[in-house]
Amino acid sequence: MMSWLAQTKQTNSGESCWKLLVETPGPGFVSQIIDALGSTRDESLKQLYVDYLARYLRLLKDSNRVVYAALLALREIGEPVNERGPDGASSQSLIDVDRNIRQAHKYLEKHQIIVPW
Repeated sequence: MMSWLAQTKQTNSGESCWKLLVETPGPGFVSQIIDALGSTRDESLKQLYVDYLARYLRLLKDSNRVVYAALLALREIGEPVNERGPDGASSQSLIDVDRNIRQAHKYLEKHQIIVPW
């Protein structure tokens, strides 16, 4: 896959990228394909980029809702998932995506579960 993307970037051929993008919905592939298409500097693809940006932003927010709900559920059963401030207080917020990710990582690491980026 990586050598194909490198070749596509060198030739600036977007047709193969476009076909693969339509046939391969996984985010790992989509990000590489969007990157390859972006290197063509083809302004006619702007709407495609906007559409994918909106789609994956929605997915990110939806995923954050699940992470947030799981953190709250763990907290409700007495698990220490919340970060504590200098005053000892803790808070949880659906809109604080960075904090939710950080707290989820810390909690999972305590259970020897490493989720790489």
